[in-house]
Amino acid sequence: MRELQTVNQYNNWPELIVGNEIKVPVESNKFVRYVNFDNAASTSAFKRVVSDVSKFLQLYGSIHRGEGFKSRFSTDKYENCREQIARFIGLDYTTNTIVFVKNTTEAINKLANCLDFTERNIVISTCMEHHSNDLPWRKRANMLYAKILSDGSLDYDHLIKLFDKFSDKVRLLTVTGASNVSGCINDIGILAQLAHRHGAEIMVDAAQLIPHRKICMFPDDHPEHIDYLVFSGHKIYAPFGIGVLAGPKKSFADAEPDYVGGGTISIVTHEEVYWADVPDKLEAGTPNVIGAVALSSAIGQLEDLGMSQVEEHETRLNQHFIHRISEIPQVKLYGHNENAIRLGVFSFSVEGFNHSLIAARLSYEAGIGVRSGCFCAHAYVLSLLNISLEETQSFHENIKKGNKQDIPGLVRVSFGLYNTINEVDYFIKSLKNIIDTPDKNSCYFQDIATGKYDPAFEDTR
Repeated sequence: MRELQTVNQYNNWPELIVGNEIKVPVESNKFVRYVNFDNAASTSAFKRVVSDVSKFLQLYGSIHRGEGFKSRFSTDKYENCREQIARFIGLDYTTNTIVFVKNTTEAINKLANCLDFTERNIVISTCMEHHSNDLPWRKRANMLYAKILSDGSLDYDHLIKLFDKFSDKVRLLTVTGASNVSGCINDIGILAQLAHRHGAEIMVDAAQLIPHRKICMFPDDHPEHIDYLVFSGHKIYAPFGIGVLAGPKKSFADAEPDYVGGGTISIVTHEEVYWADVPDKLEAGTPNVIGAVALSSAIGQLEDLGMSQVEEHETRLNQHFIHRISEIPQVKLYGHNENAIRLGVFSFSVEGFNHSLIAARLSYEAGIGVRSGCFCAHAYVLSLLNISLEETQSFHENIKKGNKQDIPGLVRVSFGLYNTINEVDYFIKSLKNIIDTPDKNSCYFQDIATGKYDPAFEDTR
């Protein structure tokens, strides 16, 4: 009976999502229900978020400096959102803070600009990172990269060697909680202990991990304490435009704000500036109060569902997907280890088909949204594909000439909590149909400048 109740509960989850029944145009002037398998990029929003934002808009006002009721109400709501998020990620809010930003990328850039690299000037990252957790650090510190293994997972032994060799110079270990390419999950608790043993701090890019797993930053004196955590609202069932940087107040206390102006100051004269306290001095201008309310609402919905139940449902989807896609001999999964604990993020290639063509045909013929390419993790994808340095250089030269026609990449399927077993089966059926009808490839043309495919037949969309 419990299993039946659990399955029924998961079957109701799609009803929590805005636009889940929306139909989109496909070939032959038909309409089909859209299947979103591109959740690693952005999830759809909860209906609860829309409802809560709509209610809040009735009392929405400018925060912090207004004395009217709407302003005071909005200020309290905004600050309460910080506290709820802190509880959700297990952050000690007495010694740490929540800084609201636009997205994960801005959060990492802001942290890179705030940290002091005078005494320790090395940041250790990994070869599986999103560009957003690589490029900001290059401007501020010397970079070292821990290698990956053949299955796409992190090479912990190599990481340990880097720490042992450069121990007294490492300021920060910055690592993804889970890969947006392979779904590989890193043991952030073990990584935190490793960094702290060497006198370094750790930052976790939780953009992919937080919608799928319960995260706890732990108290400051805990051996697995996460010093900094960043994530985006649009990957956790809230709309675009809000993100979170969580970390110690002391790390930001003496830092100059990277953006200055209204809201960042305590006193200003023509001769002197006294900055406001953290987090205000890091949130220049009028903040995104609506975004904070939306994120808080999405987190509230996840808390009601239970992150353990989210994980359980995703595990069922993963197992079914792996079983079904193994039926297609032309498909190769990358970064896949049958024994690994992973997210519902799968990247694959199809023999004889360009990755972008597969994505286009799934969209135009079946109404399925996936992503193709290198997913803002070029080095990782090229490594998984075993592309040589010479081949990589050749691709780079073509890109400089405006030709992306033969750029390597993969197709990515990524699940949200609203996806179902039936959608996986529909995807497999659609993919098989594409593979079985290679003659239809000639119905698509490729834009050399972008590498993307569009139908040569009349597009009714």
